[in-house]
Amino acid sequence: MPAPTAEPVPRIAEPAPAPPEPIAPAPLPEAPPAPSTTPKATESKATDLVRTVKRTAAKVEQKMAQKQRMEEANAADKARKEAAAAKKIMTKEQYDKLYGKQANPAGKAGATKIARVDAEGIAGGVPAVPLPTRSAALAAKPCRERRPVSWRAIFRS
Repeated sequence: MPAPTAEPVPRIAEPAPAPPEPIAPAPLPEAPPAPSTTPKATESKATDLVRTVKRTAAKVEQKMAQKQRMEEANAADKARKEAAAAKKIMTKEQYDKLYGKQANPAGKAGATKIARVDAEGIAGGVPAVPLPTRSAALAAKPCRERRPVSWRAIFRS
């Protein structure tokens, strides 16, 4: 049996593409207005300059006024601190009234007296002092619990 064959499919003609539309030329820029032959008034430049000078002068005056206010505030603050310091200073009469006629408390102790060191004492050396034993340390500090006590625990307190 022969294999079936497909009939050829007729080709459908595709429509031709439409021709592109022509591109419109860009509009021409408008010509700038013709410069006027009459000169501009110099008055506007002069008024701008006057305004700038006035504004600058006003700023300088404000800064000077602010500086003056700060100086006055600092002077008042300094005067207030000096007045508070003057109140804390005692006069001799106030001191005598408060402490009476007693001697200067700081000078009361006097100089510490040191025994004279002689050559024999230096030659003799330092007397040997026995270090505390563990049993002496335990006797001095009773143990609440029955467990071994370390040396750190004994000498900590």
